Amino acid sequence: MEVISSPYGVKYIIDGSIKTPAGNFIKMRTVWIIDKDQESPRFVTAYPL
Repeated sequence: MEVISSPYGVKYIIDGSIKTPAGNFIKMRTVWIIDKDQESPRFVTAYPL
């Protein structure tokens, strides 16, 4: 996990694997942010690596 602070909040970049319906595993990256003055993370994007 990578954590990056910015004027907008704290961004979290998380890499992992997920299982597809066909039974294969693919590596994925998800990005989340906790906006300034907020407590809960918000999903930004996800894409295969």
